[in-house]
Amino acid sequence: MQGEPVQIIFFGAKDPSDIVSLTANGVNLSAFIYNNVVQAVYGIDLSHKLGQFPIVATLKDGKTVIASLTVTERKKPTLAFTIPGKLGGTNPVGEQNVATLLTKENGILANLTTNPKKLWTETFRYPTANPVVTDPYGYNRDTGTQTVTHKGTDFRAPQSTPVYAVNRGIARLVYKFSIYGNTVVIDHGQGVFSFYMHMSKTSVTEGTIVAAGQKVGESGGTGYAEGPHLHLTVRLNGTSIDPMKFFELYGGK
Repeated sequence: MQGEPVQIIFFGAKDPSDIVSLTANGVNLSAFIYNNVVQAVYGIDLSHKLGQFPIVATLKDGKTVIASLTVTERKKPTLAFTIPGKLGGTNPVGEQNVATLLTKENGILANLTTNPKKLWTETFRYPTANPVVTDPYGYNRDTGTQTVTHKGTDFRAPQSTPVYAVNRGIARLVYKFSIYGNTVVIDHGQGVFSFYMHMSKTSVTEGTIVAAGQKVGESGGTGYAEGPHLHLTVRLNGTSIDPMKFFELYGGK
């Protein structure tokens, strides 16, 4: 459904090079090996058009394989939400401030580059030692005249709880945002990113290799947060998808 990752498996293929080109709904994807199986992963956007769309692969032997995927609707409940006083409070001024800052910060996050090669080999792991979801992915937060969609998963994490990299990659961004707070973004290659937000402190240096399970920071309540927690976002080729569904496909331990 909308907001979920799609695993595309090539039965019989022995190497990613067997797949010359691959598109899902016109988006170029890269094949890789996971659990000795050649595959790719595609993210369905929360606002993706409903119905069928094509997955087209050109193989090394010259053949073209076409499959179709049906996208179904995700119900997106709307809940009332407040704006912290540090961002202007729940009023027109605060709402406009949040909207302006979100546009600026999302623009920065949208321009991150990805390594063309897959940087991970292990299964993905949860970002906290005792993962408990306190706020799920995919619902709308209504502050009055503005609606913000929650495009990540919040984990229970009291102040200064260690936060770990879900897998190996490059620390593509380490930055303190007004909305997202202290943030680390890890590029896992081939368009797969993980975002760790609202932390009290960060523990990695931008541009360095981060190992799977390495501490990247400590939880907190910086930015648009009413209390300490960890917000985790997973993006596939620029699309934020449900992290818990991604863990179902590629690990979660």
